Amino acid sequence: MTDMRMAAPWYRSLSRTQWNTLLASNLGWVFDGFEAYALILTVGVALRQLLDPSQHAQIPVYAGAIIVTTLCGWGIGGMTAGVLADYIGRKRTMILAILTYSIMTGLSAFAWDWVSFAVMRFLVGLAIGSEWVTGTSMTAELWPDNARGKGIGLFQCGFGIGFFIASLVWLFVGGTGPGAWRTMYLIGALPALLTLWIRRSIPESTLWEQANERRRAAPVGFIFNGPRFLAAIGTLLSGALIVKFGGYGNACMIVATIYILALIVVPFLPETRGKPLPQ
Repeated sequence: MTDMRMAAPWYRSLSRTQWNTLLASNLGWVFDGFEAYALILTVGVALRQLLDPSQHAQIPVYAGAIIVTTLCGWGIGGMTAGVLADYIGRKRTMILAILTYSIMTGLSAFAWDWVSFAVMRFLVGLAIGSEWVTGTSMTAELWPDNARGKGIGLFQCGFGIGFFIASLVWLFVGGTGPGAWRTMYLIGALPALLTLWIRRSIPESTLWEQANERRRAAPVGFIFNGPRFLAAIGTLLSGALIVKFGGYGNACMIVATIYILALIVVPFLPETRGKPLPQ
């Protein structure tokens, strides 16, 4: 029986939850790809409306600035989301990222000049970078070791799929008139609906939950080691106390008081009642 399990295809060993996690991450990257390529397809058309006609000769410069602004958002979003995901969880960060880039993409349709457009594109970039980080973390932490590499490859292919979908949508939307670029960004707001499914179908990473418990317990553990901490303070401050109070006598009284306080709090600490210290 064991040999049959070992010989079974890798995909048969995955649970429904793990497949749902991959699907959510993949769809996140699909929408990221759609959003990124929608910008490439529409930025020139959009700037023709957002810039004064006297500035049309500089459209390539403005287009480059907006694309660079978006890419900066990707990088900053990736860095900040990594920290945020460690504190509020992978799932919550992914939901916030998808909601943010959906809302900001939709709002991009209402840009009134190139500056407002660039600001919204930067915020979209922040959210895209955030989604990249959380999608990768969720798949890596919920998928087993023997299938993790395949899972990462499967969900990252969503970015290219998003490029294809954006091209296909623009094929039909692009000829609808001067406001076609605004329609593309309104369509880009649809991924917000994905968050409703993620909240119901995707669990939080158990690895994150365990790490979060240790993180939250760390300062508590520091306090539970109060006697050691207070004793260390007395030693570290002894030289300064001698100088401050002009002699050994008063300084020793202060240090002795610190040690007495440490002894007083000992009976009230968990380790004195047989409870283990937090890790």
